[in-house]
Amino acid sequence: MKNIYSVFTIFLSISCCSGQSSQQYLMRGNEQLNSQDFQGAIIEFSKAIKLDPNNIEARYNNAISKYSINDFRGAIIDFDFAIRINPNHSDSYFYRALSRSGIRDYSGAFSDFDRALEIDSANEEYYTARGTTRVLVKDYVGAFSDYNAAISINPNSANGYYSKGHLNYSLKNFERALEDLNKAVQLDLNFYRAFYTLGNTKYELADFQGAKAAYTNAVNIYPQYADGYFARGKVCSALQDRNGAIDDFTLAIVHNPKHSGAFVNRGIQKAQLKDYTQAIEDFDSAVKISPNISTAYYNRGLCYVFSGSNDAGCADLKRATQMGDKEALQALENYCQ
Repeated sequence: MKNIYSVFTIFLSISCCSGQSSQQYLMRGNEQLNSQDFQGAIIEFSKAIKLDPNNIEARYNNAISKYSINDFRGAIIDFDFAIRINPNHSDSYFYRALSRSGIRDYSGAFSDFDRALEIDSANEEYYTARGTTRVLVKDYVGAFSDYNAAISINPNSANGYYSKGHLNYSLKNFERALEDLNKAVQLDLNFYRAFYTLGNTKYELADFQGAKAAYTNAVNIYPQYADGYFARGKVCSALQDRNGAIDDFTLAIVHNPKHSGAFVNRGIQKAQLKDYTQAIEDFDSAVKISPNISTAYYNRGLCYVFSGSNDAGCADLKRATQMGDKEALQALENYCQ
């Protein structure tokens, strides 16, 4: 009887006081959301919504949780409800815009960005995000306009300068990118992505020491940053520091064991040091990860040839040639006649 009574009282509590119970589920969901357990948060918010369909906080936070796991369509449904409940909630429009962008509904995304900015015209984040979405549709003029608007609202917007610098880098406006990215890292000394793109920019300008320093800052801030080590490894290679390059490519592999580019480049460094056996092992790993990477076959082919295994080497050079590698074609003519 005791167990039956307990269940009955809980049922009565839920039936009579659904608002309070909805809030309890909401609070649990918020705890899960704050700890980034998005799936757990969705379960709790869904319970809250079932008991109180007009609980805007549960609707909005459920949408944010779905957005965080790239369930963009599911997020849009909940943002729709949140907007119906409160048509002037600017963040609902903003995140629905990001969700629509995630499913390539750019027209819908711009409509939502515009509405969010109508409600909150001084929000730099909205301008920056709309600018980044403009980049996706190659509206570079509009993107620069949005980034400049964000910076105008907040002259200390590291993200605004970073976004502008990243676009300039992508468009090969390296001197302009350098100016923007230097400003971004001055404003935020922990902005590892800005340091990384600054390194890329300096690399393109052949400032290898400057690039190396920027990449070092990036990996010091984010020690698990495989691409940062990979990029610094390429700089070490350009500076003829073979062992330094091998060390960095190894760190890139440690933090991303599927980084085929790191295996290829580490193999090249080992081949330069005439360690053909170890180099071949790296190229083997690269082609297991990315079977269509012609540079791995080309370099493995040369290693086989230089270590006396002509048949295996020529087979690799032929395969790389079939993939369109012009250097492999030349090597095939030189070593495989």
